[in-house]
Amino acid sequence: MAVILFPVWLLGCLLAEQSGRLPAIQSSRTIWKWRLFAWAASWVCGVLHYQLGLHLIQTMPWFGIIAYFWIKREIAYGASRSPAAVLVSAGAWSYSLYLVHAPTMILFSRLKLPSFGYLVDWFLLIGFVLGMAYLYYILIERPAHRLARMAGSARRIKAAPFPVPSALTTSSD
Repeated sequence: MAVILFPVWLLGCLLAEQSGRLPAIQSSRTIWKWRLFAWAASWVCGVLHYQLGLHLIQTMPWFGIIAYFWIKREIAYGASRSPAAVLVSAGAWSYSLYLVHAPTMILFSRLKLPSFGYLVDWFLLIGFVLGMAYLYYILIERPAHRLARMAGSARRIKAAPFPVPSALTTSSD
């Protein structure tokens, strides 16, 4: 799958290169059109995969191209406004969610809680996973980041720049 998605990865690299030079988008209507389009495209890809049996290799490259254009506009839209504080906070511990969601779901299933109905059970599971991810962030990830920053700053040596030989700094015409 990595070979198939390599062009999408290259689009991400291109986007990273362009991100500082994109003209700002002011229109919230424009960005919401792109968000809805990306959501619809992801829904179509999900239907194609789960309902019609198309493999992800067939759907992901197309969605990756759509995502490139969508994210390009998201970056341009975000260039002129500050993100919502609640989203910044959630983003800080989102990697913890990625790290612990699977084992936390297994742990939740082993708790042997009574069933309260599909919807309530789902909300309990999601709340448990989010709570455990946040707890992991507070207890492990954030202290580890602080420790790494302290270790990194302690290792920096403030040295004078290397002397440049005068033969390299003078021009001979």
